[in-house]
Amino acid sequence: MRNFIFGDTGGHAKQLFKSLKEIGVDIESGTIPEDVRIIHLGDLIHKGPNSSQLLKTVNKLVRRNPTRWVQLLGNHEFQHLEGSPYFWKCDCTHEDVDIIAEWLEMGLAVASFALPTFKTIKLEVSAKPKIELPDTGMLFTHAGLTWDWWNGLGQPANPVEVSMHLNTFPVDLITTPGELLGVQGGRPGPVWAVGNTEVFNSWQNNNEPMPFIQVHGHTSSYKWSRSEWWRKDAGFKDFREATKLNPESRAVITRMSDNLLIGVDPGYSKLADTDKQPYLYFES
Repeated sequence: MRNFIFGDTGGHAKQLFKSLKEIGVDIESGTIPEDVRIIHLGDLIHKGPNSSQLLKTVNKLVRRNPTRWVQLLGNHEFQHLEGSPYFWKCDCTHEDVDIIAEWLEMGLAVASFALPTFKTIKLEVSAKPKIELPDTGMLFTHAGLTWDWWNGLGQPANPVEVSMHLNTFPVDLITTPGELLGVQGGRPGPVWAVGNTEVFNSWQNNNEPMPFIQVHGHTSSYKWSRSEWWRKDAGFKDFREATKLNPESRAVITRMSDNLLIGVDPGYSKLADTDKQPYLYFES
């Protein structure tokens, strides 16, 4: 299976659609090749100009390819659901909000996704040698799972078990906010946690090996459009020393014990600074 992981699109339909077409997705018919799996980590909407168009197009793709398009809900989608913090002024229509609510109700969009252990997977990283991934499985969430949340789940080593738990949580719990909404010292959930200061630091501070690979969007510890690091808080030196950048996929790849924490938010704001949306690719 060819896996393509997209981070935050942020309302920029042109960039996402161009990348999808290049990997064989027929957007007009809603057809995805049988050997392709798209994993979108959430935040399809807001910031850019095409939120409604994105929701309608992805809605067609999700419904016609429920096993080949995996849609996570980000904080920008969750804010339209009862129980979630509302933080972004949006001109989304009632139809747009209904699509998001139906996705969650029907299981067409979730808070997390996981792949079980694997043995023959390699991560493509630019012109550098491929990174051999450990045989531990992958957990995909919008923002990343902190040690505190993992500990609260009973410290399961299997990411599939973690994902199953997370997808049963109510909206108000899964969207527990953290420092981005001014909550300091809390327990930010996997929709709001910041990759380096809240996810990475939580595992480092508890001196606990992360038992599986994590892939998230939401925040990038490196601001690609400015070519500079973001959030140089306590623990940044350790984070920087453990981290490699992959400009082609706009991935921030951090070694954590024998596993990896991978951020794939391209960093779009009102304007997108690339003509197509970068993505992470691997075969499984």
